[in-house]
Amino acid sequence: MKGNRVSAVLLLAPSLLGVLVFYAVPLLWGGAFAVWSPAQGFLGARALADTMGNAMFRQGLGNTLLLLVTAVPLTLAFALHLSFAVFFLRSASGWVQSLLFLPYIVPTVAVIFVFRWAFDFNGVLNRLLGALGVSRVIWLSGAQLRAVILALFVWKNAGFFVVLLSARLSGTPRELVEAAQLDGAGRWRCIRHIYLPQLRLTLVFSTVLCAVQALDIFRECYLLAGSYPAREVYTLQHYLYNCFHRGDYASAASALYALLPVIAGLVWLLLRGDAREKA
Repeated sequence: MKGNRVSAVLLLAPSLLGVLVFYAVPLLWGGAFAVWSPAQGFLGARALADTMGNAMFRQGLGNTLLLLVTAVPLTLAFALHLSFAVFFLRSASGWVQSLLFLPYIVPTVAVIFVFRWAFDFNGVLNRLLGALGVSRVIWLSGAQLRAVILALFVWKNAGFFVVLLSARLSGTPRELVEAAQLDGAGRWRCIRHIYLPQLRLTLVFSTVLCAVQALDIFRECYLLAGSYPAREVYTLQHYLYNCFHRGDYASAASALYALLPVIAGLVWLLLRGDAREKA
């Protein structure tokens, strides 16, 4: 028994060392910068208080959370509908999944160029509106830019979750579906009472993964609008980027620690879903 424990510790040691070096140490180092600045010395809680009182920080945090609570449900709802469509379209499901997955593997920069070409003031969409007699819209500014970024996020990431959900749907026991159909259950009742319960853990995992991707939506905003975009799309990542750019590491570290409750909530959601599945 003791030998097994030693073997288990030795097997886990490289992974634990990696977690310590690449996660724990940077987290503690960032915490040190939140209370200490090379230029100003020990700051205590002053840096955190200054960050929380900063209007740009609050704007960035609010926009980031707004994108999070809109992008995740939209992406997963779209992916879930497509997953069922692909699953029931068995004869062509393979190439349809490949086609839907294609935007996910296309580099973000290339996708941005396509969206700029489509949504620019003189772009394809405004030319189409002009041909229909409708006034042109400034898509890449203000609230319209937020809608464009949401559309870009959903279009680029939905295919990945279609593949995940479709794979889980394919693993649904066939005998359950056949038994339900013998009892008179139609397709909708099978979806509601058989397929959706089978997808529960996959949906929890997809929600956490999609939320992580939504928190990293900076590239799209930066490439479409620059480092100081309109207030509607100024995210927390913009605030961090600008803090690092001007050497304000204390404010950047404090802003990062403000995200810890969000990250902790996502981890709790994943663990809770896993515990329910095992129960």
